[in-house]
Amino acid sequence: MATIYLQSSAGGIFAGDTLNARFNVGPGSQAHVTSQASTVVHTMKNSGAKTNMLIRVGDQALFEYLPDPLILFPKANLAARLRLEIDESSTVLLCDSYLTHDPYQSGGYFSQLANEIKITDKHGSLLCLDRSVIGGADFFRNEIGIMGTRRVIGTFYYINRSTDSNRVCELLNNALERCSDIYAGVSTLPNQIGAWARIIATDATPLREAVDQMWRASRADITGCQPAASRK
Repeated sequence: MATIYLQSSAGGIFAGDTLNARFNVGPGSQAHVTSQASTVVHTMKNSGAKTNMLIRVGDQALFEYLPDPLILFPKANLAARLRLEIDESSTVLLCDSYLTHDPYQSGGYFSQLANEIKITDKHGSLLCLDRSVIGGADFFRNEIGIMGTRRVIGTFYYINRSTDSNRVCELLNNALERCSDIYAGVSTLPNQIGAWARIIATDATPLREAVDQMWRASRADITGCQPAASRK
């Protein structure tokens, strides 16, 4: 399987940035895409930043997009949008995660994160939409039902329109049972396109372990083989 590491030559995401990326995954192909490390979303005083990603996955193709978490610095303001187009027999493993960091211990927090993941078929018909907008003040309020005392959040998707979504739920739940120091929930996705898990944790280490366990279980389920460890 081809493996691609995305790197930021600028050292992260800065105010005024608009970053666009596109992946076209041909029929029958397989690819694993990740980042070299976490991407820093830097302090932004006068304007925000945007990221836009379009992923098209063809018939019988397997695509894994599993970047490390974004790191939101104080006053970071990011609008992140990902659109995924899948075929009837496409398989996609996808992770989206972020955490906060105050390098100067000044008590600051990010301004806003607007996050959207939209999944459609190849004709553009909507299959699933996950959209959220949260401000740093709400994120750090320690309220039950938002984040409590946890500061790291991630979502993992196993997407395949031709598989049993309930079976995938069980697979992800079993993988998460091997993890500790997380709070997680698993459910089926709309329109029987697979399942997803949302995880919150106190720091990045247990989140990464949870994503790794779900990725390994999912890859083995799809291909019959465990993946090799990522070289990073």
